[in-house]
Amino acid sequence: MRVAACFFVALGVSVSAAPPPNILYILLDDFGWADAGWHRPPNYTEVLTPNMEALIHEGIELDRHYAFKYCSPTRSAIQSGRNPVHVNVLNILDSTYNPKDPVSGFAEMPRNMTGIAEHLLHAGYETHMYGKWHAGMATPQHTPLGRGYQQSLVYLQGSCDYWTSHAGKCLTWGKRVGVVDLWENDRPAFGQNNTPTCSQEQQTGCTYLDELFASRVFKAIDSHNPAKPFFIFWAPHIVHIPYQLPEDA
Repeated sequence: MRVAACFFVALGVSVSAAPPPNILYILLDDFGWADAGWHRPPNYTEVLTPNMEALIHEGIELDRHYAFKYCSPTRSAIQSGRNPVHVNVLNILDSTYNPKDPVSGFAEMPRNMTGIAEHLLHAGYETHMYGKWHAGMATPQHTPLGRGYQQSLVYLQGSCDYWTSHAGKCLTWGKRVGVVDLWENDRPAFGQNNTPTCSQEQQTGCTYLDELFASRVFKAIDSHNPAKPFFIFWAPHIVHIPYQLPEDA
């Protein structure tokens, strides 16, 4: 069974400080318990996670913390603050729709539920979402912007190609073409995806998808207004299928 790994980091906080902390929430997709180096025997070299281990040594590991076994229910639970059984237990196609239920009849998180970013936005935070969303896309209310994220760059579905951002195909002018799943705020992220010639075999001049998301996270941290705290939800694509890596990884 695969589980999700979460890292919650509060940045720039002292014990006596009154201002709210900056929050960086990192969610790793399909990251198994044994994929973490500190869960392996001493001197084990097949899995090495030194940076993550450093966070564990400096912070607190919730070693009795469990996540749902599928992508979307876990994300719906985190965004809504509800147990998956109360929000979404079905890892179904994003196009699934029940016309008899305009509130909960869509895939992922029901449209009438309040998300974590909405609460933090009302508390004075700057809110950001970068990476994999997979918590709803049927209406504007389902998207990161509709859930309270002021800035976002995401792919909306469960998976896409790391090099082309393609997620399935659609029929256009009698020809099946790849659907680019890359969304910024309230519109497609035109110009930020690679060309269709990029692939696992052809990486020259191409940007790996998780590098794109990471660059936006770093930019958000470096350029944020110090007078306001930030909440950044960072959900890398890795290690979810397809199995694609940069040549220099």
